[in-house]
Amino acid sequence: MITGMVGAAGGIGGFFVPNLLGSLKQLTGTYAAGFICYAIIGIIGFSVLLIARQNWKKSLAINNMPVKV
Repeated sequence: MITGMVGAAGGIGGFFVPNLLGSLKQLTGTYAAGFICYAIIGIIGFSVLLIARQNWKKSLAINNMPVKV
């Protein structure tokens, strides 16, 4: 199951990354826009993980489970 999920993520990444970079290069004439777009996506993903981490800590504290940081 995990192998399939990793393979699917790799397939999606292998499809969208070149397409988005190529499309943005044609529109803007530079690869910078594509890398900025991926940086923003990464920052959003990191922010979502930080918020989820706080929620996980709260739910573990409610259940009296030890929290490791």
